[in-house]
Amino acid sequence: MNGLDMAYRFQDYPKIETERDRLRQEVDALKEKVADLKEELLKKDYSENKASGNKELITELIGAIPGVMGALAAKNSAATGLNGAGSEEGLSQNKLALIQAIKSQSDTIAYYLGITLKGMIENKEFSTELFNLLENHKLTENNGTD
Repeated sequence: MNGLDMAYRFQDYPKIETERDRLRQEVDALKEKVADLKEELLKKDYSENKASGNKELITELIGAIPGVMGALAAKNSAATGLNGAGSEEGLSQNKLALIQAIKSQSDTIAYYLGITLKGMIENKEFSTELFNLLENHKLTENNGTD
């Protein structure tokens, strides 16, 4: 049986070799196509239009941060009695501005601001990077915050 097997393999070898070469060419062509698609995807992801859209979203988010922070701070420090919910008495100007700002934002912006605030509270590295970003873009000022 071993001799018959060798004879059969020897007969089919040119056919198998041709098929192997064809498959190698297909694999090479597909690798090139994958590389081209990856490059196209990167270009699409980092195009100027997308960067511009992201910049606008970030600018809008940063502009609304003071409003959201005040609203969330007011929610977390709700008091009872005369200073209970709905009372804005005793709040700083920053907190009042935050409350007004959050009221005028879309749900999407409020969602992203909430995530940003959560990151600031729970992740010190994120908070530091955000603060540095705000300073680099000259968006911070000494406004008498506590």
